[in-house]
Amino acid sequence: MKIIDILAPLGLTLCAAFPAFAACSDPAGPGVDWTGCNLAGMNMSAANLPGANLTGANMQVTILVYANLMHANLKNVDWAGTDLRGATWNDGHFCAETSPEGACD
Repeated sequence: MKIIDILAPLGLTLCAAFPAFAACSDPAGPGVDWTGCNLAGMNMSAANLPGANLTGANMQVTILVYANLMHANLKNVDWAGTDLRGATWNDGHFCAETSPEGACD
């Protein structure tokens, strides 16, 4: 019996036990999966992110002015200091130009 015959089934079992996520370095775009990514301090003005998954992402001090977040998953996102002025929120309303940092009014 070859060593690969012993290790291959084990490797497949271990791989199947962990979910696959897109890379945090993936470019902004519709449907991007940035689950749990650290995106703090990035400038994503006018980013087109409809349907993006940002669950648990760190978006602190990120610039999302006029970004499109329609239908994006925004659960447990850290928005502290984020600029959301004029962004389209996941429910379709526009964030006010006077929205305080970290909030979409």
